Amino acid sequence: MPERPRRLNRELARPLEAVCLKALAAEPGARYASVDALGSDVSRFLAGLPVEAYPEGPLERARRIVSRYHTPIALVLAYLLMRVLLLVFTGR
Repeated sequence: MPERPRRLNRELARPLEAVCLKALAAEPGARYASVDALGSDVSRFLAGLPVEAYPEGPLERARRIVSRYHTPIALVLAYLLMRVLLLVFTGR
């Protein structure tokens, strides 16, 4: 079994490590079925989408979504904060 890529570089994303390990799996059945399947997972990783090789938990999913949509989320939060402040200061 090859060494885990994150042991060599801790900054490597866990989903990308999972893609690498799946591509290098010793058992043929544990590898990607085709080059297209590998390419699809790499493309999904590059697009900020979940990959087949890495089952993400709820916190990881939330972190990925926030990092992908940080501007719209920040705008919505700013709007909500302004609404709350308006309610507090105007008493309506």
